[in-house]
Amino acid sequence: MKHTFTNNRFLYAFLCLSLSILCSCSSKKNIVVTDSPSTIISGNNHTQSWSNNRYNPITVAEAFNEWTDFSVNGKIHLTSSSTMSSSMLLKMVRGKSISISLRPMLGIEVGKLYIDNENVTIIDKVHNIYVQESIEKYFEKGTALITLQNLLLSRPFDAIDGYFTIENAFSFEATAPDNNDSWMMSPANNNLVFKSEFEMIANNVKRLIITTIGGSKYFVDFNLFKNVSGSVLATNIESKFNIGANNISIKLEYTKSFRWNNYISDELKIPNDAKRYSLDQIIKSITGK
Repeated sequence: MKHTFTNNRFLYAFLCLSLSILCSCSSKKNIVVTDSPSTIISGNNHTQSWSNNRYNPITVAEAFNEWTDFSVNGKIHLTSSSTMSSSMLLKMVRGKSISISLRPMLGIEVGKLYIDNENVTIIDKVHNIYVQESIEKYFEKGTALITLQNLLLSRPFDAIDGYFTIENAFSFEATAPDNNDSWMMSPANNNLVFKSEFEMIANNVKRLIITTIGGSKYFVDFNLFKNVSGSVLATNIESKFNIGANNISIKLEYTKSFRWNNYISDELKIPNDAKRYSLDQIIKSITGK
């Protein structure tokens, strides 16, 4: 029997799929160092090429405040053949969980995407269904959550360690900033599946570029930066990609109620009578493949 899913489920499925693409850069499998002798530099020696630049990986790391949790209200937009939008509440507990609660009317939650170190879960309260898949099915367990948290805070990440810190900043390559304070940085260590690069403007990430081994490129763009309690972050994050014949755009907008370090808790609650589907079932229904 073929299941037909409504636009709400279409939104949840592609939201999850887009986040999966972003998280793919966290895999720790098949880590290799680039084979170019000119770029294999280890330890503190790596800083010799960029340590005197006015902007470099160390200045980027120093610009970020430590955090335990973060929440913000905003909107999410999905564009394919048409555009669907919903208000949302984003919550993150560092190293533990990410959730995006969809609230299209009067602040009432109708759906939720929840990612922790074990599972990716999508709950559709309107149709009383849910999807729950092991995080290991799509990406490396342990660093996927950390990488995605970095992206949602418009911060660089390290392909091995996840969080970007002063300590692992030494393992990044960087170009000198131009007269517009534009420059590039990237982890010296990449894996066999893709390469990640960060297009910077001063100490802020302007674009993430992921290049796969097959030459395909994925982009995540960061815009409209805002200083929130001493930390600058992008309030507009957009990713565009193709799935089959579908051109997909996902955009997150952070609009109000920015909160850092409020000791928030965010637990997953699946309705007892909700029916479970696999993500593969939903994608198959959407694409017909």
